[in-house]
Amino acid sequence: MALYITTSRKPSVLTRRLVHWLVALLGAKSENRGKRSIAEIVERADALGISRVLLIGEDHGNPRKFAFLEGNEWRPSLILSGIIAPEDKPRLFKQVGGVATDATGSKILELLGVEPDANASLIASASSSSLSFSLDGRPVGPLVKILRLAGD
Repeated sequence: MALYITTSRKPSVLTRRLVHWLVALLGAKSENRGKRSIAEIVERADALGISRVLLIGEDHGNPRKFAFLEGNEWRPSLILSGIIAPEDKPRLFKQVGGVATDATGSKILELLGVEPDANASLIASASSSSLSFSLDGRPVGPLVKILRLAGD
């Protein structure tokens, strides 16, 4: 399942960097939100044939929330406690598999549209406390520190 990623109206450098990494790692599409309403974002995603939208919210310039919309329905959100995103430019990856270490991790992978596959070369590891990525066993991309899953 494809994912359409957008941000708050005026994203910080860290949030834009995080979006670039998530697009590369998850095979998602992204677009600057600008002055578009949430309804306009959902319409744009629908026009691209994408049913799930990830809106990255900020607090004082730091990504603090992953809010998910599917169709016009809000799904559970991830409340973040921090992000560590590499400054280098990401390259595009072919396919990601997921490994969850607990029930919350399974829900996170589902929200991101990542299928469980421990044998993929690019792995998204999700738990109740973090989301990270590894390529052939080496860390790659951002480390997303999770405070909690809200609205579940």
